[in-house]
Amino acid sequence: TFSGNVTDANLATVTVQLYKDGAAEGSPADITSSVDGSGNWTWKKYELSTGSAYRVEVTAKDKVNNTGSATSGTITIDTTAPTIKSAEMTDGSLYLTGTGKAGGRVPTPALGASYITDGAFTLKGSIEETNFKSAKISVSKNNTTPTETTISAAGAWSYEQAKAEGTYVYTITATDAANNVASSSITVMVDTTAPAVEVMSPAQDEPLSTSTTTLQGTVSDASSGVAEVTYSIKNSDNSEVSSGTATVTGSSWKATDVSLGSTEGTLKLTVTAKDKLNNTVTAPERTFYYDTGYPTVT
Repeated sequence: TFSGNVTDANLATVTVQLYKDGAAEGSPADITSSVDGSGNWTWKKYELSTGSAYRVEVTAKDKVNNTGSATSGTITIDTTAPTIKSAEMTDGSLYLTGTGKAGGRVPTPALGASYITDGAFTLKGSIEETNFKSAKISVSKNNTTPTETTISAAGAWSYEQAKAEGTYVYTITATDAANNVASSSITVMVDTTAPAVEVMSPAQDEPLSTSTTTLQGTVSDASSGVAEVTYSIKNSDNSEVSSGTATVTGSSWKATDVSLGSTEGTLKLTVTAKDKLNNTVTAPERTFYYDTGYPTVT
């Protein structure tokens, strides 16, 4: 909608001529009927082309053909939101939530995706917009009220994240001069805490008389998730009798048919759990006994 004002006690006609990229578009339109009692006029034009520059020239005549005219400033039609480019990593590392460090470092995080890490990092990206108006990075930790950082111009942006445990959502929002808005987010969980693991069986100082046994217990990790649970059994000479990887199901771990070796005596069980970022914990050593022989009575 174009609008303006015309003043003349003996006004006869008011016309408007539209120009597109410097060239006249069609014939002048008569907008005399739009002029109100205060001289205000309006003109609506539909189907203007995105990316083109428009201006209007308004001409008023009185009843004796005296003529006055005025030309508007240039108006560019912009219906396209800014483009927020994919982020990049320059410092630190991000990993996929499903595989963690086992899947390798992600060099170019995707907008809209989620990642995990165990350290500080720097996110970088860019905003493409010819008619830039404003932009900001909004950071929310653990669903709390976000803090905002202003991006002063189109082009590169960056954000440094310290090594501080929590789940962060980084939302980049850009607005152009026509108030077209683009917004994209990246979610990153910073996890520096090892899982919790416990041995339930065998019990401390439990005597076992079979050559194999079942090891089991509990394990949990509230952040990146449990990657694996491993075990090692050593005898009193500190020689390893058995070792392996347990099966993790939900919050439980279990290893079946674990050999206790061929020599009776004291055995020491060590169980270690690590999460997807290799944060590692070892449960307190569990001592039990392997004894298959019957007492000798004389």
